[in-house]
Amino acid sequence: KAEEANSTKSVVDVVDSLVASEAVRKQEKEREKQQQEANEKRLTELRALNVDELKKQLVARKHDGLGKKEELIAALFRFKTHEDAIAARKAELKSLAPDKLKALLASNGLDSSSINKNGMVDAVLAHEAKTEESVRLFEERSAVVLAKRKEELEAKTTAELKDMCSSKNLKPGVGKDAHVERLLMEEKATGELDRLVAVLNRQTRHEALSAMDKEALLGLCISVEASPLVKQVMVERMLAHEQEFG
Repeated sequence: KAEEANSTKSVVDVVDSLVASEAVRKQEKEREKQQQEANEKRLTELRALNVDELKKQLVARKHDGLGKKEELIAALFRFKTHEDAIAARKAELKSLAPDKLKALLASNGLDSSSINKNGMVDAVLAHEAKTEESVRLFEERSAVVLAKRKEELEAKTTAELKDMCSSKNLKPGVGKDAHVERLLMEEKATGELDRLVAVLNRQTRHEALSAMDKEALLGLCISVEASPLVKQVMVERMLAHEQEFG
């Protein structure tokens, strides 16, 4: 009887699990349907706007407003979709209790001791926006580095590429393209491409800091408590500080 009871319970658990999974699947499908309908409605509204109206809204969002109408519609659609996501995230954060917000701030290394709930929500959103921008820049620069590295490898002869594969204990492929692909995969796996991205990041930041006038750079150093000396030293101090603290 005990075995029968356990067997029956197992069957019931499996059925309950399947029912719950099906309910979740239906909810996800319904959300996808609603999102698709909302997207289609928004695109219809954007297509009803003339080019000048599209440009005006894009310029207000610091977009250059250049391109054909369909390109402007796509750009404004991305902006509005992103704004919706931020609004939804803000509402979600506002629904959290203050102690939950404080824990979220602490987990991201942010101080919450001197700000109210709205301030904590804004701090989380600002941190997430900064992180999102960092990821976007990393992916953008990764694509640049990958394209450049692929171009460098493709400039080599098949024999050179085969020797490079052998030196890395990689099984050579058939043909030049296969050699290049295996070498790129190896550099991704070993972190070599990430290192090249880091080098590009540093070069880009160095150029941006070097382009600043001395007073602005001095103010930046003071704001992060980096000791300023001559301009070149200030640039290096800022790079060192950002590398350590992000």
